[in-house]
Amino acid sequence: MQRTELHSEVTSKAPPPDQLSFMGFFRRTMGTENDVREFISAIEQTGLIDEIRPAIWMPDEPQISAFICRSSLCTDALGFGVSLSEDHAKLTALAECLERMALLAPLPTKRRMYDAHRNDIDLFDLFHQRDKQLAHFCSWWPVTRCRTGQRHQIPAQFLLLGHMQETRLLHIRNSSGTAFGKKGTGHALRTAKLELVERYFVEATFYEADDWRPIKDFPESLNKLIQNFQDCGLKPHIFDIPSNLDVSVIMVLLVDQQNRCVALTAGSAASFDLYPAIEKALIESAQSRSSRRAWLSSYDERAPNSIQLDTTLARAKYWADSKSPGLLRLDEKIGKPVAYQDAVQNTRLSSSEKEKLLDDRLDFFVADITPPALAKYGFEVLRVYEKSLVLNPNLRRAEETLPSPFV
Repeated sequence: MQRTELHSEVTSKAPPPDQLSFMGFFRRTMGTENDVREFISAIEQTGLIDEIRPAIWMPDEPQISAFICRSSLCTDALGFGVSLSEDHAKLTALAECLERMALLAPLPTKRRMYDAHRNDIDLFDLFHQRDKQLAHFCSWWPVTRCRTGQRHQIPAQFLLLGHMQETRLLHIRNSSGTAFGKKGTGHALRTAKLELVERYFVEATFYEADDWRPIKDFPESLNKLIQNFQDCGLKPHIFDIPSNLDVSVIMVLLVDQQNRCVALTAGSAASFDLYPAIEKALIESAQSRSSRRAWLSSYDERAPNSIQLDTTLARAKYWADSKSPGLLRLDEKIGKPVAYQDAVQNTRLSSSEKEKLLDDRLDFFVADITPPALAKYGFEVLRVYEKSLVLNPNLRRAEETLPSPFV
C-alpha cells in the first residue's frame, strides 16, 4: 500500500460556500452575532459562572481566540473554549464549564437496584462476576430511550463523574456524550450523540485499524487555516475516519516540526458535514497542545515518576518526547490519501435526515443531568449512552502499551 509521510505538502482547491464552514454552521444554529452575545449574557446572568477571562495563549502558537471560566458552585468545574471567533470561544468555555458542573454534582442518595430494573438495559456482560453483584447495590439514574420514549434505569457511574461512596464498576469514567444547550432546540441532544460517535470511532481507528486515510486537496479556506498552523512550525495530519453512519468523523494529529516541548497532540470531531468537522478537529488539536504545554511547564521533573500511563499528565509526557517510539508507530499507520471531495458524506440528505438515520442505526438513551439551579433558566445538560459505543475492553488493553494522545 502506498504510504504518505508525516510531512507531505497540503494542496489546495476552490473554497466552498461559507455555509459549509464551522463558523457558518455556528451562525445558522445560534443566529447572528448579537444573538450569540445575548445567549452568552443569559448564561452569565444565571450567577453560576464565577468569571470568564482570556486564557493564556503562547505567542508562537496558531492565533486562535481562547477563554477560560470557572463555576461559582463547583470550583473543580472549569471551562476552556477555543475558536476562530471570540464570541464562540466564550460560548464554548461557558458550555464546557456548565457541563462539568453537572457531571460533578453530588449524587442523590444511593439506592438498591430493584428487580424491575434488572433487564431494562443489559449491561452486565460488561462486568466481571464480582462487579455483577456490586451492580445490584449501586446508584441508578433514569434515562429515556430515544427510539421509544420509554423510561429506563442505568448505573449512575456511566453518566456522572462526582464522588460516589460505592465501589467503581468502571475502570475509567469520562464525559463522552455530554452537551449543554437551550431547552427545546435539540442542540444538546444532537451534539451529545455526535460526540459519542466521534470518541468511539476515533479510538477504535487509532488502536485497531491497520492504516489511516489522510485527506488531501482541501478547499482554499481550509488551506488558510492549515497554513496558520504551518507558519508556527506545526504540521497537522488530517484523517477521515470511517463510521458507516453518514457522519463525518475526523482525527487530527498535530506534529511539532521544531521539537518544542510537545511533539504531538491530537484533536477529533464529528459532524453531519465534513468541513466543520475538519475545522473543529484542527482547533481542538491546538487547544490540546496549549493545555499540555501549560501542564508540562509546571511539572516538577524531580517528583517521583510513579504516574500510570492512563493519567492525563503521563500521556502528555509520553507524546511530548520527539523520540517517543509511539511516533514511529504512527508513521507506519498512514495509508493512501483520499481527496476532500471523495471524503464528503452523502450530500443528498439534510442534517436532520442524517440525524434520523443515526437514531435508526444506534440505540441511544438520554439522561437529563441538569442541576436545578441551571434548569430554571431554560438550559439543559444532557448525556447520552449507547451500549455499542461504550469503552471497548480491547482499547483499554491497547492503551496500556500506547497511551492515547487525546485529552
